[in-house]
Amino acid sequence: MNKKDKKIMLFFESSPFADDRTAEGLRMGLGLTICNDNVSVAFADNAINALRKTVPGNIPDVVKPLEMLCEMKKTIYAVKSKNMRFDEKDSPYTVTVIEKDKFFELLTDSDVVITC
Repeated sequence: MNKKDKKIMLFFESSPFADDRTAEGLRMGLGLTICNDNVSVAFADNAINALRKTVPGNIPDVVKPLEMLCEMKKTIYAVKSKNMRFDEKDSPYTVTVIEKDKFFELLTDSDVVITC
């Protein structure tokens, strides 16, 4: 398999807000795009809060990596759950809201899944 053909999914679920782990995972995702890998990012459960409109100056800064992923036309998913209410208009980024069954299809289609 050619390295360019790899489908990589970064999966964020445990961090309730944009913390250092989230920021470093997003930075890693940006680095993987430089290698021409097909990178997508998924947020589930409380990690979806990182996709909401944030106050400028929050530390760590996840705004810039998310903006850059959007500019590079990388797909950012928000996985629906019963406990978390989220809609595309809740985020300043281009986010695709998907059901859990669609998310599991994406996971099985991925060559590499990295939990962040």
